[in-house]
Amino acid sequence: IVSADGSRRRLGPYRDAAFSPHGLFIAAVRRDELVALDPKGNVRWTLPRRSPHFPTWTGTRTDTRIAYLAGGHLHVVAGDGTDDRTIGPARRVAPAWRPGPGHVVAYATRGKAVVYDVDTGRILLRTPPGLPQKLAWSDDGKLLLVFRPFGLRGYDRRGRVVLQDVPSDATHD
Repeated sequence: IVSADGSRRRLGPYRDAAFSPHGLFIAAVRRDELVALDPKGNVRWTLPRRSPHFPTWTGTRTDTRIAYLAGGHLHVVAGDGTDDRTIGPARRVAPAWRPGPGHVVAYATRGKAVVYDVDTGRILLRTPPGLPQKLAWSDDGKLLLVFRPFGLRGYDRRGRVVLQDVPSDATHD
């Protein structure tokens, strides 16, 4: 943790650390464990999981969720460590929460991106194949940005490509 005055505090031997939406907690991983801690390094809870990666938070002060990868699957757990659910098979690409109300997450699986509503259990969108390398949302949550090895596509909520960046040598795609 780096303070405003520039001082630093090492929290421990963690990787892939991410702050909660309001900066009150941190999710991080160790070899076979997802860990939630406070900014002083006090462990709040842990979940044993096989090779966890990329924890990322969303939510309000009273209702947060953490999406993370473990054992080749996307998982979502409540911010207090309860109700851990396996969503489905996932590639090793960081999941991305859609900004705004609700708990909607995008993740990569089997060569495409999937948008999943955690609250309803519904898949909202599956992109065509394209080997996602990174996923991100526009600030307003209207576009899912899928970064591929040789280009970028932006999808609206209906799954239509509304933005595309194709290199001049498109033979790679």
